[in-house]
Amino acid sequence: MKNALKKCLQEKGYVDIKYICEITDRRWDAVIEELGNEIYLNPEKMDLMDITVGWETAEECLSGNLWEKIGVAIKINNRYPDFFESNVSALMKRLHKATIKNLVN
Repeated sequence: MKNALKKCLQEKGYVDIKYICEITDRRWDAVIEELGNEIYLNPEKMDLMDITVGWETAEECLSGNLWEKIGVAIKINNRYPDFFESNVSALMKRLHKATIKNLVN
């Protein structure tokens, strides 16, 4: 599945779940499950009518303004309990590592 994600990123430039489904002949839920923490649903890009929209790579999700992203993730996770728990957890871990790194330096 990671090869399909890599091909998708090369071809499309973003995570396109429907495209990955096409090239792997897998259902969207299987693709998302198998990619696990390689991809995260961005609460600011998601489409409540289409669960395949709004996904991004872990690298994209876990970079940039982590404080802003974790605030959004916590807020949306409160609205949709446990749906964004993986985002919150991953962002907390990344933020913790960044804080420790800054304190050491």
